Amino acid sequence: MSQQGVRRRERRSGTSASAGSLAVDLELARAELRGLRQERDRLKAKVQRGLGQQIDQAGNVELERRLRELGDQLQQGGAALAEARAERDELLAKLREAEDTVAALRQSLKQMMRDQST
Repeated sequence: MSQQGVRRRERRSGTSASAGSLAVDLELARAELRGLRQERDRLKAKVQRGLGQQIDQAGNVELERRLRELGDQLQQGGAALAEARAERDELLAKLREAEDTVAALRQSLKQMMRDQST
């Protein structure tokens, strides 16, 4: 059977679609496709926002943890600095005492040398 014969039979029996019917079907399919694309874009944006929030929250948790660590290190550094300052002050006091002792010994030595020379 030829294609022309099939087309004639379809036209007589009403099983073939007319050009107008096909155009309407095509327009309906295009409209449905536009709607599906819009829905896809909306859902995609929603997923991106959700993932962005999760990333932000995870980032915030990590930042808070790091800030706590840095705060602890700062406190430890402050304690170490206070300890070093106290040790410095103690050493400076000992140095002054040693300098005073050396100055006194020099003075005594000078006095002894004067006494022996006379």
